[in-house]
Amino acid sequence: MPRLYRIRYCAWLGLLALLSLPLGTRAADVETLVMPGPLIQGHAKYETQCSRCHAKFSKKRQSTLCLACHKKVAGDIRGGKGYHGRIENIRTTECKSCHTDHKGRNADIVQLDRETFDHRKTDFMLSSQG
Repeated sequence: MPRLYRIRYCAWLGLLALLSLPLGTRAADVETLVMPGPLIQGHAKYETQCSRCHAKFSKKRQSTLCLACHKKVAGDIRGGKGYHGRIENIRTTECKSCHTDHKGRNADIVQLDRETFDHRKTDFMLSSQG
C-alpha cells in the first residue's frame, strides 16, 4: 500500500474512533490534543475542562472567566484596591497578558520579584519600626 494511502487510512480510522466517543468526551479529547502544555499545579484539576477558562471564538471573554473564579481579584479591580485594582488600564488588560497557565505544573505565573516589588502598589504597606 503506498505511503499516502496508509496515512489517509490511519487518519480515517482515527476520525472514526474519535466520532464513536460520546460528544462531551470527544470535545474534551480534541481540546486536550491541541492544548499548548500542562496547566500550572493550582489549576491542574481543570485540565480537561477547557471551557472553564476558554470561551470558544472569544478571546476577550477569557478574563471574565478568570475573574469568575478569582473573586478577590475581581473585587479588588472593581474597588480599585489591592495590587490588581491599582494597575493602570486593568479593566482593558487581559489576565493572560501577565499570567499564562499552560507552562507546566511548576511554572511561576506570578513572577514576583521580592527585591524590587513596590508595596505601595498594594494594601500591605511596609514600615520600619524602630
